[in-house]
Amino acid sequence: MLIRIIPVLLLFSTLSGCGFHLRGSFDVDKLPASMRQMSVEGVRWNNPLAVDLRGALKAAGVKVPLEDASSTSVLTIISANRKRRVLSVSATTGKVREFELFYSVVFNVSDSNGKPLIEKQTVSLVRDYIFDPTSVHAEASEEQLVFSEMRQAAVQQILRRMRAQAGGS
Repeated sequence: MLIRIIPVLLLFSTLSGCGFHLRGSFDVDKLPASMRQMSVEGVRWNNPLAVDLRGALKAAGVKVPLEDASSTSVLTIISANRKRRVLSVSATTGKVREFELFYSVVFNVSDSNGKPLIEKQTVSLVRDYIFDPTSVHAEASEEQLVFSEMRQAAVQQILRRMRAQAGGS
């Protein structure tokens, strides 16, 4: 039994010694005070991207006020785009076999006076999936699921960029 535990303990001690931390971890204390209370602008209040961003910010300990006027900083979504293109076609039937999905978000962060805290940046993601023309309804929901996962990954990248820009690790 002890022989099985030793390699696991060595692995954990190596990971902790190199500074490894889970990707989703976000320390709000490493943000400047001006970024600890933030509103999200540029997209409708009920837009899925805005909802995901507000939820992730709140989970990270950032205060997200109900009214934009009371925040000390503003995360502005300049644009959020999603596209789809054909990646491959069946040689025998000529029907689409794979799609490539693109999702990009352009954002910046400024203080309440409009002074840039984080200049305009772009988060871009690309995924592909195999399309089955015999189950079109299932494929449509799969595509929506992939776009949803891409949106959530973009939110996490935005948070990591905020932390990196603020000098956190």
